[in-house]
Amino acid sequence: KNIRSRRERNKMNGGKGSITAETKIDVKVDVPRPFSSIPRVVLEKTGNAAMNMSMKLIQGNFVNNLAKDYEKWANDFEYRSFRASLSEKSAESSVFCEV
Repeated sequence: KNIRSRRERNKMNGGKGSITAETKIDVKVDVPRPFSSIPRVVLEKTGNAAMNMSMKLIQGNFVNNLAKDYEKWANDFEYRSFRASLSEKSAESSVFCEV
């Protein structure tokens, strides 16, 4: 049973620009015996409310942290160099496979 399908948008304005995030999650659940007697609309509304609250919290924190990290990256040469070195190390240890 499809319990949830929703798009959540979160926009962060920092004065100079903006970050927009959009998330779509589909959750399919086989409702176990004790709950299968509960009307589907009640299960869907409860599941949607829980997922909406969770996504707003998770996505909001992610976008805020991304904006803060970008601000630091854009204004701090040492931090930018450090982050670049992490990317280089990651690329050196990565294995790419062609299919």
